[in-house]
Formats: sequence, C-alpha cells, structure tokens
Amino acid sequence: MKGFRFIYRRKFNLLHRFSAHLHIAIKLKKIGVMGNSQGGWIGPMVTAKCKDVAFLLVRVGAGENVMETMLHENRGTYLADGFKQKEVDEILKMDRGYMNAALNGNTWEQGDSIILSYNNTSWFKKIYPKPRVKSIRSEKGWMWLNRNLLYDSYDYLKKVKVPVLWVMAEKDWNVNSQKSYPQISKALKIASNKDYSVKIIPNCGHRGLIAETGYYNEAISWQYAPGFWDTMQTWLRERKISK
Repeated sequence: MKGFRFIYRRKFNLLHRFSAHLHIAIKLKKIGVMGNSQGGWIGPMVTAKCKDVAFLLVRVGAGENVMETMLHENRGTYLADGFKQKEVDEILKMDRGYMNAALNGNTWEQGDSIILSYNNTSWFKKIYPKPRVKSIRSEKGWMWLNRNLLYDSYDYLKKVKVPVLWVMAEKDWNVNSQKSYPQISKALKIASNKDYSVKIIPNCGHRGLIAETGYYNEAISWQYAPGFWDTMQTWLRERKISK
C-alpha cells in the first residue's frame, strides 16, 4: 500500500493547489469512501489507511473473507441451476477442497486431482461438461486464489473510527448478508466506532432490486427495494454530508 499512499497524497496535494488557484473551498470533512459489492473489501482498507476519509458507505459488500463469499456464490448458482441440496453440499465440499489446495501452495495439478476425484458422481459432467485443461489463464487463476482467498474486510474494519453505513440485501447470493452482519458489527465495535449502522434490506437482491430468491436467473424486477436508496439518503442527510 506504500505506492497507493504516495499516489493518494500526491493527488490530494495537486487537488489542494488546483482549488486554491480557482478559489474553490473543498470541504475535506465531507469526502468519504463508497464501496459497492467487491468494494466492501476495498473500502474498509482505504478508509483504515487514509486519515482524510470522513466516512465509509458500503452497499452489498461482504463481511466475510473472499473464500467464504465465493462458496456462498457457488451455492446460489448450483441451487439456481436445479441441483438438489445433497448434490450442492457435495459439490461445495469439492470446491472447498480445491480452494484449500490453492491456499496451501499446492500445484494446479494437485488442485485438479481434487476436482477429478469426483468425476464418477452424477453431477460432475453438468459442472464440467468439457475436460479441464491447464492454461496460462488457469494458472493465473490458481495464483489469484492463493493470494486472495483469505482477504477479509474484518481486519481493516477493526481500525475504522469514522461514521460507517453498511447496507446489505436479504436475498443476496453474491454476499452472505446474514453471516456478514454480525462480523461487520463486531469489527466496528472492536474499533470503538461511535457512529455505525449495519442494515439488511428485506426482499432485496444484490443489485438493490426487489427479489424473491436472489438467484442469478430470476427475472429482473426493475424496481428498487424499498429502503435501499432511502436508507443511504437519510444517513447522509442526518450527518449533513448531503442536502
């Protein structure tokens, strides 16, 4: 993050000079960070490391690490595709074993052997209709898993003391809102944060739209869930961040 800090400070110094030249008053106390989805991992990191951030607002961001979030996404995908609960549990056991192999520094071939150990199951060909082939792309993906699966916003949220609003969706198969809620609240409590609010919007999918199941193949409602935008607007206005 040293490079990021340098760029951040350099840009802010340039911004100050520019605003002074144009006689524009920039209210630093109103400049915050907003993270959406994956921004739930990035936003807390930036907020914890940059002293000038005035607040943190996160929409449908995860309070779990990358691995648990990916497994939650996979579960939703398998259920949406019609797999039975018993099959889903077995497939997720395979997925977890594969990810653990990446975390433990095993080779792509070792990870692939875990996948192939399930090739006699009734569902395997539905998940992998074509043979798995090692490629530059698959090797890069394997390396990415090793470096990122354990990343967790929790570690940074424990250091965030500025006002925080974290809005999640009840019917979210990209983020496990029910498991994220207590983790986010716990981290901010450890931080002794005096102004934070964590909310789950009912009947809301990952897009912020009204949803029945939240599955990826559900028909889009094209209607935002009540409270999704209102909650953010009210929170910002109460803190005089927005008009």
